[in-house]
Amino acid sequence: MKPFRQFVGILFWALPTLGIAQSQCFKEFLDLGIQAYNREDFQGAFANFRAISGCDQLTANQVRQMNDWIDKANKGYADFMTKARKDAEDARDRALNALDEAQKARDEAQLQAQISEANRLAFIASQEVEKGNGNDALVLAYRAMDLTREHPTPSILLAFGNAIDASYGKTLVGHNQDVLSMNIAPDHQDIITSSADGTVKIWNPEGAMQHTLSGISSYCSKVVLAPSNNRFLAVNEDKKVSIYSMDGQLVASTPMQNEEIATLAISHDGSSFAAGSRNGQASLFDLQGHLIAPLNGHQAPVNAIQFSPDDSKILTVSADKTARLWRRSDGTLISALQDPAGFIYQAAFSPDGSRILLASSDNLAYLYDGNGQLIKKLTGHDAPVVCAALSINHVLLTASLDGKVMLWDQDGNLKATKSAHEQVITRAAFSPDGNYWFTGSGDHTVKIWTAEGTLKAILNQHLGTINDIAFSPDSQFILTASADHTAKLWDLAGNLRMNQDAFQGEVLAAGFSSDGTLLWSCSADGGARFVGNPVVLFTQLTEHPVLPDERQIELYHLNGQ
Repeated sequence: MKPFRQFVGILFWALPTLGIAQSQCFKEFLDLGIQAYNREDFQGAFANFRAISGCDQLTANQVRQMNDWIDKANKGYADFMTKARKDAEDARDRALNALDEAQKARDEAQLQAQISEANRLAFIASQEVEKGNGNDALVLAYRAMDLTREHPTPSILLAFGNAIDASYGKTLVGHNQDVLSMNIAPDHQDIITSSADGTVKIWNPEGAMQHTLSGISSYCSKVVLAPSNNRFLAVNEDKKVSIYSMDGQLVASTPMQNEEIATLAISHDGSSFAAGSRNGQASLFDLQGHLIAPLNGHQAPVNAIQFSPDDSKILTVSADKTARLWRRSDGTLISALQDPAGFIYQAAFSPDGSRILLASSDNLAYLYDGNGQLIKKLTGHDAPVVCAALSINHVLLTASLDGKVMLWDQDGNLKATKSAHEQVITRAAFSPDGNYWFTGSGDHTVKIWTAEGTLKAILNQHLGTINDIAFSPDSQFILTASADHTAKLWDLAGNLRMNQDAFQGEVLAAGFSSDGTLLWSCSADGGARFVGNPVVLFTQLTEHPVLPDERQIELYHLNGQ
C-alpha cells in the first residue's frame, strides 16, 4: 500500500504543474500574437494565434479566443493590404497628376508664347491695313489666327476681319447720292444697288458696274429680289413697278398707278407681288405685271406690306391706323385690324403664320391670330411701342420708346420685362434661330440678349446713331451700320470682328447675303461695299490655301519687323 500512496501523492503534485504549463503555452502565444497585431504585423500575429492550437488541452474559452484573434488578424491583414494598395494607387495618381500639371504648365507656356507671337503678328497686320497693304495684312493675320486657332484674342479676330476686308472687299463706286439698299443674288453673280440719285445699278462679283437703270422712284427706291427666277422689281418715276432681268432688261411692267408707290413686297415663292400707294390703294400682281386683285380699303398711305410665311395671306399697314388682312388667291378681305388707336409702327407675322403682332403709338401692342381675330391687347409700356417681333420658338417681343422690352408667350401672357436702355429703343428683332434678340438704342449701343432675357453682350463702339442692325442667317453674327461712317461686324460674345471705316458719309444700311457668306453696307457718300464673311473665308483659306507669297511672313518671323 505504501508504494500506491506514494504514486497518488506524486500524481496530485504533478497535475497542477501540468495545468500551469498548458496555461502558460496559451498565454505566451496569445500575448505574442496580440503584440504582433498591435504592431500591425498581421502575419506574425496570425502565426502566433495559430500556434495556440498546438497547446494541449485547450479549454473551449481558449479555443474561442484563439479563433476570434485569428479572424481579427485575417481582417487586419486584408485591411492593411487594401490600404497599402490604396496608398500605392494614391501615390501613383499624385505622380501622374504632377506629370499632368507639368504638361499643362508646358502647354500653357507654349500657348502663351503662341498668343504673344500671334498678337504681335496681328498688330503688324493692322499696320499693314492702314498702309493699304491688304495682301500682306492677310498673310500676317491668317498666321495669327492659325497660331491661336482654339484661343484667338479679340485683337487677333479683329485684325483678321479687317485684313479680309482690305484684301477681299469690293467697293462699288458709281452712284452720286445716298445708296439706300443692296441685293445679292443667291449665286453671288449679280449685285444690285439702289440710290437716291434715281438709279439702280447692277454689278458683277468683282465689283465692276454692268448696267445702270434710270428713272427709279425717289419715293420708293427699294429694290426687291425675286426668289429663284433671276428677276428683280423696282418702282419707276412713272408710278409703275417694273420687272427686270439680271442683265438689266425690262421684262414687264404694271399699269400706271394713280399715286406714288410707297411700299413693295414679293411672295416667298416669287410668283406674285403687292404694291401699296400713297393714296391708300394696294394692288396684287403676278410676275408678268398683270393685276390679280386690287386691295382697297385704306384711307391713308400704305406704309408696309407683308406676305404670310405660307403666302396664303397678305397684310397691309396704313397711316390710317389700321392693318388689313387679305386672301392672296383672290384679294378678298379676311379681316380689318382696326383696334389700334395710334399709328402702327411695325407689324409682323409669326414664323408659322399663326399670329400677327402690331406695335402702336398708343403705348399698346395688339396680338391677333392668323385670321386677324384679336387675341389680346398687350399693356405695360409707358411710351409708344415701336418694335414688334415674333420668334420661331413662339416668343413675342415688344419694345418701346420708354427703353423697355417686354417678352410674351403666344397667347399674350407676360413672361419678362427688361429695362434694356436708358434712352429710346429704335430697333429690336429675334435671331433666325430664335435663341437671341437684339435691341438698338439712341444711346449708340446695341445689346444682345438670350431668348429668356439675359444680357449676353453690349456693342458699344459706335460713336453715332445706329441706322441699321442685322443678324446673320446662321444667327452667329450681327452687322451694324452707323452715322459715325462705319459698319461693324460682331460675334455673339460682343467681339468686334470687322470694322469698315473707309466711308466718307453715314452708313445707311447693312446686311448679309441669303447664305450668310457675304456681308454688305451702303453709305450716304454714294458708295457701297461687300466682302466675304471672315469666318467662312478662314475655313476656305485653311482648306484651300490661296494666300499671297509667304516670303514676307518669314521676314517678320526672323527680325520681328
